[in-house]
Amino acid sequence: MTRDQTERPVAAPAQDRLRGLDLNMLDALDGLLRQPNLTYAGAAIGMTQPGMSVLLGKLRRRFADELLMRKGHDYHLTPLARDLIPAFQTALGLVRQTLRLEPAFAPARDDRVFTIAASDYATTVLHGPLLRALERDQARVRVQFVDVPDDLYAGPEILLRYDLTVAPLGMGVSGAHRFLFSDRLGLPGRA
Repeated sequence: MTRDQTERPVAAPAQDRLRGLDLNMLDALDGLLRQPNLTYAGAAIGMTQPGMSVLLGKLRRRFADELLMRKGHDYHLTPLARDLIPAFQTALGLVRQTLRLEPAFAPARDDRVFTIAASDYATTVLHGPLLRALERDQARVRVQFVDVPDDLYAGPEILLRYDLTVAPLGMGVSGAHRFLFSDRLGLPGRA
């Protein structure tokens, strides 16, 4: 074989790349993105630390990235791992829904507390109408409003603490965005 005829690696077709995907890796990645610690992430998904270590190795190879980096006694997400969070959460939800791993959400049946991070103003605007809608629909779910944290813009992993974050448009908050409301502000004065 001449130098021009040497074999070059060819990217596998998408279906071949999916064949090697272990769905347990999705739960492991979810756990690690939420809690960048092998022991705690493993406990959250019912896996031992050695099992999580094996899956982290597979994830590192799949993404060609460390995903977790040790800093002192703690682990921190790499920039790639932080960038994965919004799209991964959406994709994981769709996979779970498609495979029926989680029952469909039913507000009248589910007993859950949703945490909403919002400013005092946004809470004032949304609280009443939201509670009336939940009551009208005889929903068992509850909502809890909390202040927008100071570190909200530090990275997408902060968003994992909340079910919904209400922030002004253009503030650089990661994740999917949807327009909720607009308001006109007026300034009293003399004409």
